[in-house]
Amino acid sequence: MFKKILVAIDGSDAAKAALEKAIELNQSLHADIYILLVQKHMSNLEASMHMMPNDNSTVGDSVLAYSEQLVKSAKSTVTAANPEINVRGFIKIGPVARTIIAFAEERQIDLIVLGSRGHGDRDGFMLGSVSHKVTSMANIPVLVI
Repeated sequence: MFKKILVAIDGSDAAKAALEKAIELNQSLHADIYILLVQKHMSNLEASMHMMPNDNSTVGDSVLAYSEQLVKSAKSTVTAANPEINVRGFIKIGPVARTIIAFAEERQIDLIVLGSRGHGDRDGFMLGSVSHKVTSMANIPVLVI
């Protein structure tokens, strides 16, 4: 049924719950798990409001390092639950919902799992949450946690 599960993460508690649900589903499905973190493209000013580097790196370097850390941690969570799960991690830059959908199409994903509200809550009140956008645009099943 579901052979490839995409879990969209952003470091939020909702994303962690989505990852846990994907691991739980894997117990019966034995699917590959794809972890995707999408960085919204930000200007340096906008990015500096989220995170200030504490060394000589650029804001972009700091955001990338943080993203890599989140993906690595998510992969470790999957492997700790079951070392036999085939898990892959990816980082993309772009409009979050559209990038999730494009990635799912490119990789022929069977199921998308994501949190109902992540770190994009501020945008969600005005523009619609990422989960709402993904569920309305996806041509495959989406499980919102």
